[in-house]
Amino acid sequence: LEVRRAWEELEGSADFRADVSLLRTDQQLRTYLLELHEEDSEKLRLIQLHAAAFASLHRELASAPPLRKPPPPPRPGEANARGGGGGGESGGGGVLVVSRPTPLARSLKSAEEREAELHCSMATVWRSSKGVKHGRIRLRLQPRAATPSGEGGEGGEGGLRGEGLPKFELEAQAWSTLYDEGDVDAAFFAPLDEDDEGAAQLRCAGVWESSPYGFTLVLRSVEEVGPAGARALLPLREAELRAAAGRALDRDLFGTMDFDERKATVGVGERRERRLVFTM
Repeated sequence: LEVRRAWEELEGSADFRADVSLLRTDQQLRTYLLELHEEDSEKLRLIQLHAAAFASLHRELASAPPLRKPPPPPRPGEANARGGGGGGESGGGGVLVVSRPTPLARSLKSAEEREAELHCSMATVWRSSKGVKHGRIRLRLQPRAATPSGEGGEGGEGGLRGEGLPKFELEAQAWSTLYDEGDVDAAFFAPLDEDDEGAAQLRCAGVWESSPYGFTLVLRSVEEVGPAGARALLPLREAELRAAAGRALDRDLFGTMDFDERKATVGVGERRERRLVFTM
């Protein structure tokens, strides 16, 4: 309830609405959110928790003329300085002293540098444990590979979707109740233990990109391996991923990031009704 009230206050703030009304391009939006990541993490957290409402507000304000910020309220002594001293010789020389707020120091880093730092902080192994027994769900976001100047990128028209982006692996694994996780190979997509009849894996791979709200997953392949009975016990199923990404994997999956809590959330299922919460 407190979080909801804090969002409503932020959404109604004239300063906030004026800032959002100036975000006319995706790059401006990205830069704004990256700056919040460094300078006002609480405001960024509210935006991420109410991403749909923020997106609606942004569309509304960005399609109208930019708003002007209201003038700051006078500081103590400023109003008196303006009101006093107006009596000529009796005003003690009529010196007007106006107090001006000190501007906040802004980061000297470019938007590209801030985005690169944010990307690197997300490039690691994430794990989802809620409700998972005798198994695991892991997501590995690989770092962006250095490319020579002028190369890489998204690819031109007709190119592979997400071409030039770093890779990810999403793995769900199950094993027999006779085994502990320490008995299972820690490598992603490792061969199944032939002696474990309960061993199965979901293997999903593709590329990923950081976004203003978190990250985007572009799926390239997804499959289940292992006996049918063991696959039925996987903590994440191929059908759930294809329901969200399409049978042909032609739709992206979107993850939101809570930078304060170091949590990432990805929705799967036809209506993204299942929320996978990953932590480092």
